[in-house]
Amino acid sequence: MISYDECVSEIQTLLAQSHAGGSIVPPESDLIDELGLASLDVMELIEALEDRFDVAFPINELGDVRTIADLAQRIASSLAAEIYELKTVDESFANSSNN
Repeated sequence: MISYDECVSEIQTLLAQSHAGGSIVPPESDLIDELGLASLDVMELIEALEDRFDVAFPINELGDVRTIADLAQRIASSLAAEIYELKTVDESFANSSNN
């Protein structure tokens, strides 16, 4: 499973490459107010992260994401939820096979 810190690092790397002139920005940095990302920039960042972590974010669940830390927490939570769902499905399948 990918940790919160790994998510932060990946976001920081993507932002350093695309918007921060190579600088690593702190997790508390506001994506719009401090880093100056436009809404399209944020959407492109989210798409890159969805591809990187193989996860999809419903757009209506991202309204409260303001900082790198918020986004990293959302990714880590989504990945943990997916792993839990897969484990639950596997256990249900194993239980039905044993009956």
